[in-house]
Amino acid sequence: GTHKRSTGEQTALGIDDRDLAAVEIPATLILHHGSYIDYLHPITNSRAALTLIPNSTMQFAPYLPEILDALLPFVKAHTPMIKE
Repeated sequence: GTHKRSTGEQTALGIDDRDLAAVEIPATLILHHGSYIDYLHPITNSRAALTLIPNSTMQFAPYLPEILDALLPFVKAHTPMIKE
């Protein structure tokens, strides 16, 4: 309880918003299961992360098929081709 209260103002657990906004990676995919009753990582925090992380997108993916449907095209779009 104490740890959760101490991080309640953070968009993402374990990193403050200033550091989250400074993330420098080509692209970020934020997946959320879509449940509005999840108080540990609510949808509002995921949407807030979109405003902080450059070149980020969010998709709702409650189950493995939806996760793969979101993840595979993202990885293909943002992974350099391997030269043989």
